[in-house]
Amino acid sequence: MVRNFLKGKEGDRINVLLSAAGCNFSKLLRAFFLFWINFLFFCTRLFQISFSRYHFS
Repeated sequence: MVRNFLKGKEGDRINVLLSAAGCNFSKLLRAFFLFWINFLFFCTRLFQISFSRYHFS
């Protein structure tokens, strides 16, 4: 971690809250990413979309 630039006990409290918020935000982003990957996977399976028939050259 980097140095806490906030002064005093109040700064320590603010730093703890901001660190916890950042940790929770990263967990939410990870969960959203996994949900999106699973959603795309199951949509391709449901509608039987095959991307191998498209040739981009």
